[in-house]
Amino acid sequence: MLSYYLTPGDTDDRNMKVMGSLTKNLFSKLIGDRGYLSQKLFEDLYSRGIQLITKIKRNMKNKLMVLQDKLLLR
Repeated sequence: MLSYYLTPGDTDDRNMKVMGSLTKNLFSKLIGDRGYLSQKLFEDLYSRGIQLITKIKRNMKNKLMVLQDKLLLR
C-alpha cells in the first residue's frame, strides 16, 4: 500500500476530489473494488497514465486481463 485516504461512509468512491488526493503521487496502477467503476474516473486516470483495475459488475462483459492483475484483485 502506497497511499490511503479516509472518508465518511456516505462518500462516493468515485468522488473526483477524493480520487485526486489519493492519486496525486500515484503512477502505474490503482486497484479497487467495483465501487470505483466509472467511465469518467477511468478516463481521468488513463490520461494521467494510471490503469484502474477492478472486478467487473455482473451485467458487464468480461474483458481480457493480465493474470498478475487478476491475482492482485484476490
